[in-house]
Amino acid sequence: LCCMGVKHGDRQGMLGSLLYDAAKTNNIRFLTGCKVTKVLFQNENKTRKRAIGVQAELNSSLKHTIFPNFEKSNFKDFKKVDSKKLEIKSKVVICACGSLNSPLLLQRSGLENPWIGKNLRLHPVTGAYAEFMDEIKCY
Repeated sequence: LCCMGVKHGDRQGMLGSLLYDAAKTNNIRFLTGCKVTKVLFQNENKTRKRAIGVQAELNSSLKHTIFPNFEKSNFKDFKKVDSKKLEIKSKVVICACGSLNSPLLLQRSGLENPWIGKNLRLHPVTGAYAEFMDEIKCY
């Protein structure tokens, strides 16, 4: 059940919408079983940095869907740093770690902007839902 008024609980998340569309373009690679630990930057001038990739930590207990045999892969934009770390270079880097983890990732990556994470507000929320015998339309 979806408590947001979506018919039949058919609410689409990222997997069913945006990631599926991105995968059809063949311009994206998915890597599971890893955690981004740092955004890699290149200095453009004294005051401006540009994101050029990420550093990720591999979870050895998980199977990596894109690299069952990493050493045999020929992806030029992937570089294995050591047995657990991987660097991935990219023209575009999107930081989408959620409202709590995005500021942490940016700060851990060395960005020193005093406004990173300053406007975070946590709002206590209580949710309630029920299942009715009769059809209830919330839309």
